Amino acid sequence: MLASAEALRTRADQGDPEAQFTWMVALAQGWAILPDQRRIKVFDGRDAWPALANRLVSQGIPGPATFLGMRHDVALAKVALLAGIYATDDPTLALQNYLIDAARYQDAALAGAVRLLKNRSDNPDSARQLAVLSRRLDSLRTLSPESLPYGNDATRTALRQYIETSPPKYFAISMNGTYGASSGDNPSMKAALEACNAANTDPATPCRPYAAYSARRWNACPPEMMSAKAIEAPPETGLGDVADTSRLPAGLDESARQAYAGFLNFVFPRAFAVSEQGAFGVAAGDCQAAYRALEACTRANRGKCSLWAVDDQLVHGASDAAFSKAEERLLGMLPSQGKRNLALKADEDSH
Repeated sequence: MLASAEALRTRADQGDPEAQFTWMVALAQGWAILPDQRRIKVFDGRDAWPALANRLVSQGIPGPATFLGMRHDVALAKVALLAGIYATDDPTLALQNYLIDAARYQDAALAGAVRLLKNRSDNPDSARQLAVLSRRLDSLRTLSPESLPYGNDATRTALRQYIETSPPKYFAISMNGTYGASSGDNPSMKAALEACNAANTDPATPCRPYAAYSARRWNACPPEMMSAKAIEAPPETGLGDVADTSRLPAGLDESARQAYAGFLNFVFPRAFAVSEQGAFGVAAGDCQAAYRALEACTRANRGKCSLWAVDDQLVHGASDAAFSKAEERLLGMLPSQGKRNLALKADEDSH
């Protein structure tokens, strides 16, 4: 156990963001869980964790801002396990930190922000923000076969059987749809992960925890996925109801419209991309969904693709500068066709 902690600290000191995040948790809480579900303990260093958390926040790593929010959260100030890390009680600062990670699809951050905003629900702006964040939190916690973003009918059948199984129980999944479950005598997430990884033939998409007992435990944006291909949750665009299929481009055929119906069932993060020539792409489940949707759409080689909807927002034609910049970044990263898309956009803008 000590060797595991020292190895983790060495990786953190060398700048590995995933190791830094896990080490930050260990410093803040006194313990952390490694990817293989081993638990390590650290009994000192709590004074050092805020500086590490701030460094990770500045690097755009999801998760640490939630811990900084907890540090200023009045409602959590009496939690015995974390009592040593709270220096002040400032709900405004707590909300600011929670919102940073809420935009990165972090369940705990969304829950913290929703709780704080409920105390301000008499304010119209806060009430609107509360409604948006509540929808996102509900989506991230949804555990149903129909909403499963990865796999095929066999994967969904396995999840349905898991849901019907009595607890204790655990479910793990890979983004390629490989899965593993553990229930019965002495079940554990480690066993579910081992079963999943034993069946997984793609080391590039390792298995990760998906559900424990009856709760979804999927991290939609772990540190290792927070690359240039990731985007944050979309702004409120005011462009209409994302479920209004009558507004879909006229060039989309029936298969595209069926794919959009599937998109509306998926959990957040989710994205749907289209081209004027009828191409489309859909992806969900993680913070790189928008990139993967654009990639799938572009692969059809039928005109310039753009994002139509992300999560619960119509984004085609959105005026938000930060979101437009993020979409252009994703287009520029696509394999050959991305450069063509940007060239087409530049040509359109010149006319």
